[in-house]
Amino acid sequence: MLANGFQPDGDPYHAGYGFGLDMRVLTDVSASGLAGSVGEFGWDGAHSTYFWVDPHEALYGLLMLQLNPNGDDPIGQQFKQLTYPALLD
Repeated sequence: MLANGFQPDGDPYHAGYGFGLDMRVLTDVSASGLAGSVGEFGWDGAHSTYFWVDPHEALYGLLMLQLNPNGDDPIGQQFKQLTYPALLD
């Protein structure tokens, strides 16, 4: 297992996450810099696919793209960040 439990140190896309049940699990909301709840889980897939499940909010998100190469494109995290404020409206 890697130093922070998921990705090499300095990975800005997975700060605050650990690894469990074969996917990323949010363990520190403030370290992630993203909206979410402790225990949220999900995965970043090939070609910029992205999903997360937040049991605390009874919420899930699924983004299916065909962006190749996906590289370090943060579109999944941006999608997630735009979803949580919509819960307040």
